[in-house]
Amino acid sequence: MEVMSGHNRQISPLKLIVLCSVVYFAGYLTRVDYAAAISEIERDMAISRQLASVAVTGSFFTYGIGQIVSGILGDRFDPRRVITVGLVMTSLINIMMFLLRNIYAMSVIWCFNGLFQALLWPPMVRICAEHMTNSEYSKGSTVISSAASAATIVVYLIVPAAISLGSWRYAFLAGGLFTLSVAAVWHIGTRTIDYQRKTAWDKNKTGRFALKKVLALGIIPAIIAIIMQGILRDGVSTWIPTYINDVFRLSTSKSILTTTVLPLFSIASLYLSDYLSGKLKNEITTASVFFIAAMVSSLAMALISSKIMIIDVLLLMLITGSMHGANLMLTARYPIRFVKYGKTAGISGLLNAFTYTGSALSSYGIAALSATAGWQITLLIWAVISAAGFLACLICNKRYLRISD
Repeated sequence: MEVMSGHNRQISPLKLIVLCSVVYFAGYLTRVDYAAAISEIERDMAISRQLASVAVTGSFFTYGIGQIVSGILGDRFDPRRVITVGLVMTSLINIMMFLLRNIYAMSVIWCFNGLFQALLWPPMVRICAEHMTNSEYSKGSTVISSAASAATIVVYLIVPAAISLGSWRYAFLAGGLFTLSVAAVWHIGTRTIDYQRKTAWDKNKTGRFALKKVLALGIIPAIIAIIMQGILRDGVSTWIPTYINDVFRLSTSKSILTTTVLPLFSIASLYLSDYLSGKLKNEITTASVFFIAAMVSSLAMALISSKIMIIDVLLLMLITGSMHGANLMLTARYPIRFVKYGKTAGISGLLNAFTYTGSALSSYGIAALSATAGWQITLLIWAVISAAGFLACLICNKRYLRISD
């Protein structure tokens, strides 16, 4: 199936992939820096773990809500300009985080960061879907998603470096300045892309009815699976340094550095998911395989937790990496099936919104659960969540096959 919607190729696929990868890299750089520094923020500002997590929880909620808004904007307006606005605003907010000294003000402004970060992904999916063939999009989405993991590695290197220089705040300043320059590169590099407000969906008189039918057939169980992977992908990633600090008593900077290996496995998982989807010919089946891997890893951690750090880190890599693979299938590959309705950005935004509903629930929930019930119970809960995601994929699959091209 070709995903070109009728627009002329105004930009080469390779150039578009490179530009989108740089944008997504910058977006993650200025989104996960707070989570990477959260254990040091907690220590430095002498605040509780729950209070420190409010900013992350709030930003996940606003990011999720913003995804729906972003999807609407990305379908109705020039998506490249929507992305430029998102980059500029998130860079300014990160610079403000460098300047602020009050945790309550920081929490509020970080919630706005989630809102502006949401302006990046859905419009990007629309641009790629309309300017690439199906095979180009499959390869491109894997490369672009890998940029997020690469940014995570950089963040987990920058934050300890910033701490050693005197303050974790320097990480926000560096990310903000870099992203501001990326906004300029993106806006200039994509200037040849020209969009009319009228979309393919506007020209399809049966589009509204067909879209409602598709939503009814397959998307509800997919949404449940997406919530589960959101809980595990971002919730686990946020609290990995704290877990290592609590269980193995490493310093916060060493705990953060230890987690730099995690995104490497996430990148490998993205390419593995691309390979598996090519073999299985089904995004939902591929996602279910990764839920099984996360479930087994969580159960294994619960049995050997606090005994061998290298094994714990390896299993954490498996959990977060698996969820990155599932996320690629559920939020990047699945939405292109809606391109013929002119609703690619809207569906992408809707699905991503539920991803970050799960993320928001987990960021505070894991903080509260680990502080009260301990990490072993928390690990068992992760296994239950993985099983729920797997079951949702099974339920979805029969319905999904009816709408597959």
